Amino acid sequence: MAVLTMKKRLLILLLAFLALWALRLSYGYLTKPNGKVQPTQTEFESPIESFDLERKNYASSKLQAAPSGQAALAAIDQKYEKVGTLTSVSPAYDQDEKALYELIKQEQLMIQFEQRAGLTPARQLNIALGVIPDKFDSTIEALRKIGDLKSIQIDKNDKTNEYKKLEAERISLQKARETLLELRQKDANTGELISLTNQLLEVEKQIQALGVSLGDFDEKNEFCTVKFSLKERRADKVIQIGFLQRAKVALEWTVGAYFMFWLVLFLGLGSLWFLAALVDKVKQWNGATKPE
Repeated sequence: MAVLTMKKRLLILLLAFLALWALRLSYGYLTKPNGKVQPTQTEFESPIESFDLERKNYASSKLQAAPSGQAALAAIDQKYEKVGTLTSVSPAYDQDEKALYELIKQEQLMIQFEQRAGLTPARQLNIALGVIPDKFDSTIEALRKIGDLKSIQIDKNDKTNEYKKLEAERISLQKARETLLELRQKDANTGELISLTNQLLEVEKQIQALGVSLGDFDEKNEFCTVKFSLKERRADKVIQIGFLQRAKVALEWTVGAYFMFWLVLFLGLGSLWFLAALVDKVKQWNGATKPE
């Protein structure tokens, strides 16, 4: 069997090193090809995931219904609450924020809530808008075009029964007030007058509170709600890595891997040699101490 010369051995080691380097270089091109779009930032953990609007907006619509036993249609005034919730992210935050406020000015939308949070490049704007019912759909479509839409939800809840209950309570309180006024006009002692006056004041407060609640349902105050969140995101990065940079990275990795391979091989063979020598010594010691 021919024995390899030192020159051939070194050549084989060099070829193995170059093959490993070429494999690492190819791996770099496969995993990070030039022209690939790489997100520079995952969506940040926003300190404000959602927000609530204390004010409630209500709208109404006419429904046609046929009363039982009659063929003619009757108009029913339906009260409802309609809320659109949108979330968008934007790599061009300032530009999209400007577009948002231009839309608000152009459509004459009412800002009912505004909240800003975070610093560049993780800013966030939360805004709630009062929108007249006829402009609700067009406003939603316009907001969809601002930034990169991530989520949208539209909820519509019937509030007719709630409105009727408030109206019935208001009528009941008005009747109670009229009764108290009549009682106060009759002959009564001072203690009874004071008691009637206190009751009357309490009823007046309840009527005023109901007036505020019913005012939200007034046709002059009819709005739908649009809640919009705009979150800033860094622009995606397009990978462009030159050959020299790739070759350098591949060379550094190959040197480390090649060194570790030979180190592990040397330590492994050394351990086997030491173990074999130890076993041989134990056998010799056992043979020397065995009685004749």
